[in-house]
Amino acid sequence: MVKKLLKHEFAYYLRSMLPIYAILLLVATAGRVIQFFEADNTVYDILFAIAMLTYVGAIIAVCVMTLVFTITRFYRNLFTSEGYLSFSLPVTPTQHISTKLIAAIVTHAASFIVTLVSVCIITAGDVLAEIVKAIAYICNQAPVLLALAFDAYTEAQWSANLWLFAIEFVLLVLTTTVYAQLLYYTCITVGQLFNKNRALAAVGAYGAYYVATESISTVVVVVAQFLPWEAIGENFFNAPIPYIHAMLLGYLVLNLLLSAALFFVSHTIIRRRLNLE
Repeated sequence: MVKKLLKHEFAYYLRSMLPIYAILLLVATAGRVIQFFEADNTVYDILFAIAMLTYVGAIIAVCVMTLVFTITRFYRNLFTSEGYLSFSLPVTPTQHISTKLIAAIVTHAASFIVTLVSVCIITAGDVLAEIVKAIAYICNQAPVLLALAFDAYTEAQWSANLWLFAIEFVLLVLTTTVYAQLLYYTCITVGQLFNKNRALAAVGAYGAYYVATESISTVVVVVAQFLPWEAIGENFFNAPIPYIHAMLLGYLVLNLLLSAALFFVSHTIIRRRLNLE
């Protein structure tokens, strides 16, 4: 049953997002074609400006619509009239949330990849080649520069750890996306507890969560002022690699804990306080 749910989720996102992806790629292609006729005149400058503005607008549309579709899909499929059918299936709340979450994360990844492809299209040629060369140069020179800046580690040690940093960063981005998506799901789930103005209640839940996290952050910042930052800075300069790993892994664990808490809240409300329209 989970496979069938995922199949329906991906079919929904394909129907919804493919036209938007196609528009973005067409706009990027049109922008690249215009560059073939580069000339030092007003007509070209106007056309190029329009093409770039349209391209930026298309990227914004992809980002916004990805978020809108992943949020509305969760609400409509579980808490509107569609929910009567969804919860009549032999599927647990855990499976409902998990399938929605997996499909949403894959859709976010697809949007990122399509956007990256569009960048490659619109910058194809000399510009793209220069970008690739610049990235390759930075990757090659980073261990050398870091080894010169920090005597405690060799170039080989920095090279090995940079790959670990990259992996940890990718995992951090993934868990951050999961956490953000689960936050939207939890706010929607809290909002459905109300019989009227559910969308407003969901926004209110998000606002309350934001205020709570900002208050906690403020307390942490105030407490952090009393830490021995001079000693910490000296230790970091003498051994930066463990500090960087600790920071990345710390944020990673925090994201996992917050995601687990949000998942638990959504699951508990759906299992015990489901309130369909």
